[in-house]
Amino acid sequence: MNERRVNVYVGITCATALACLFVTEWGSLLALPPASLLGLFGLLGITIFSESLAIRLSVGRGGGQFSITFLPLLASVQLFGVAGGVAMLVPALAFAEFVVRRKPAIRATFNVAQIVV
Repeated sequence: MNERRVNVYVGITCATALACLFVTEWGSLLALPPASLLGLFGLLGITIFSESLAIRLSVGRGGGQFSITFLPLLASVQLFGVAGGVAMLVPALAFAEFVVRRKPAIRATFNVAQIVV
């Protein structure tokens, strides 16, 4: 595959992700009391911890990695709205891609950007 085309595509995806982050309503998070922000950071810790404990299963030549990360993410969206979900998803996924799965920078960056979009 042409590396230049891949880099352009990843760049467009990252630019779109930044645009999505720009239009997200962050004011709802800024209006939260300190106790609620502590709860949001607690859920972020649980999310990162659960992602680091993901289980790998191999079936034949295929397989995958499974975790319960969606549970604290779902809770954050229900409790704190879309901005809370995005605020938890981006660092948790970045941690998973760069630290846990150790993917190359271009792939990890693309995966984080596409999830934001």
